[in-house]
Amino acid sequence: MARKTGYSKRQKLVDQWHRKNSVFWKDIYKRKDLDAFLIQQRHLTALNYIFDLSFPEATNTLEIGCGAGFMSIALERAGFTVTAIDSLREMIELTQQNARDAGVDNRIVAVTGDVHELPFQSRSFSLVVALGVTPWLSSLRKALAEIARVLVPGGCVVLQASNLYHLNSILDPLLTPAFESIRKSVKHGLERAGLYSPSKKPQPHYFSPKNFSSYLREAKLADVRDTTVGFGPFTLLGCRILPERIGYRVHQKLQQYADDGFPIIRNAGFEYIVLAKKM
Repeated sequence: MARKTGYSKRQKLVDQWHRKNSVFWKDIYKRKDLDAFLIQQRHLTALNYIFDLSFPEATNTLEIGCGAGFMSIALERAGFTVTAIDSLREMIELTQQNARDAGVDNRIVAVTGDVHELPFQSRSFSLVVALGVTPWLSSLRKALAEIARVLVPGGCVVLQASNLYHLNSILDPLLTPAFESIRKSVKHGLERAGLYSPSKKPQPHYFSPKNFSSYLREAKLADVRDTTVGFGPFTLLGCRILPERIGYRVHQKLQQYADDGFPIIRNAGFEYIVLAKKM
């Protein structure tokens, strides 16, 4: 998330929303519901990507959008030297508290900052991790340029994007990308007639894997490995159509197909996870 550079009206809504819901992240890795499981799964997928790279001990690492700090804590425990940054003071405090609870607070540096203007020297980190960040950015280009700047040559970044063509976007006409212009026209007409009030909840940006990869290439970041994770919750016209228990089982089955590289399903998860290397 961004904070100061190009601080827009949308960004203000984004920060207000995340500030209001900061408690959501406190217990997210202890919960057993489907929403929590999807976030846990992207966390584990990112860690698997990182550990497969076999970085040396004490590799300088930056986590952007650290939230509650669980990724930073996991990386520190694995031997990485970690700096955590978030645009919200509340998230930094939560990271510091969780680091204290984990007994690693003296080994994680946590600071507030703007991903569009990172307060670090160029070529400072061999690894950057940013999960749950790109959907809320004011400028993806600026953020990726900054990430590339602070990476050493050959350094790696693990990113997450919300997948425009996730499975439920095909099933639910309220989410189908092809109907976006129609939905906007209908909402505009209803708003003018006084029959609709825009939601104050900021909407995330979605990217197709192909489109997201083009942004990476523009920033001189080469896609090395990618996948999608997360199926469900399943909705029709915005309403959930499967009970939690059944939705969880369907997700598990579809995720297995995706992990096995099954055509179409492999690219239909809600979260697009990509490992890229600085050219």
